[in-house]
Amino acid sequence: MSHHPRLRVLFLAKWYPSRLNPLTAIAIYRKAKAVSRYAEVAVIYVSKDPSLAQGRTELVVSREDDITVIRGYFGAIGLVGKLRNVFLNRQLHKQAYRQLLELWGSAPDIVDLNVLARPDFFAHYLLSKYGIPYIITERWSGFLPEVGAYKGLFFRNITRSNLRAASRVVTVSAFLANAMKKEGLDHPSYKVIHNVVDIPSEFRTRNLHADGRIHLVHISILNDKIKNISGILKAVKLVAEVRQDIHLHIIGTGPDEGFLKRLAQKLNLGSELVTFHGYKDNKVIHEMLADSQILIVNSRFETFSIVPIEAMAHGKPVIVTDCGGPREYMKPQLGESIPVNDTVSLERAIVKMIGELASYKAAYLHRFVKENFSYEVIGKKFYDLYKEVLASEPHRNR
Repeated sequence: MSHHPRLRVLFLAKWYPSRLNPLTAIAIYRKAKAVSRYAEVAVIYVSKDPSLAQGRTELVVSREDDITVIRGYFGAIGLVGKLRNVFLNRQLHKQAYRQLLELWGSAPDIVDLNVLARPDFFAHYLLSKYGIPYIITERWSGFLPEVGAYKGLFFRNITRSNLRAASRVVTVSAFLANAMKKEGLDHPSYKVIHNVVDIPSEFRTRNLHADGRIHLVHISILNDKIKNISGILKAVKLVAEVRQDIHLHIIGTGPDEGFLKRLAQKLNLGSELVTFHGYKDNKVIHEMLADSQILIVNSRFETFSIVPIEAMAHGKPVIVTDCGGPREYMKPQLGESIPVNDTVSLERAIVKMIGELASYKAAYLHRFVKENFSYEVIGKKFYDLYKEVLASEPHRNR
């Protein structure tokens, strides 16, 4: 065993915020922040960068929120690029790891592999060569039958092999774990640990907006096949026929933005009823949640769905479809759960919730989130899991 005072955890990440996409994988970044409260954390993230010349590589080391982050970028384009892709990816992982050993002065105690594929070969390499155990934290929706992206004999075989070698498999929901098991990804030690949520220190308790209207909010990537935003627009049309004091705010961009705007026009949902806000940063989203009364998630499937939890953190009740992940935390005191693909049930839930807004206790909603999804709570769950793995596997070649 190593003699440094703090546990050292290496995150290998398939996705992580980077110069290519600073907004991707915020959930993994938050998890790293949560774990860093209890352990020393480093992240290695390697990605292809189209702006780099063929075969060129870059390693960028930084310190962010008490986390050491080593990002590797490589240029690989065209047919030759595809052939070299795997080689450059592996080369950069090893270079990044050597850089980490120089910074830390010793090897990590444990590896947390965040999302299977791409970096999983390196987790397996560290296990087989140095005896460093790894866990898998999975959040990919591709395992769900509704998505159907888990295919290809080579990919499936590699995934099964790397999953079997893991000490534990963590999923963000039992719904996702069950989907993985149905795909033959069996493991004796599945465990559910939910996502981390940013929790405001202060939140507003008022049930009505300053303008007297009830403000409904939907936040997502505007992909109607998954999020069913068209169903929200149709439900709001029905609600507007019985009361005119509502306003729907749709936050986000995506492939179906134009279609949804045209649908709103077709339904005669003018600017007094619906506003498409486009992309907003996290600070603005939290401000809009604070100013709203009800959040709506109308998805057809979700592995977890963090947005309802963020709304509850502001003391706001939510309407959520029974679409997988959310069923694991939804209960009557938090809002309404409705069937998937049911516009009439959504319309009824909106009307019912507006009439019962005063019965939802903002302090209870906020406390529920703090007790279950805070940085402290989730970070401690992972820390305890790492310690459990290390206590049960003392045979490492260190």
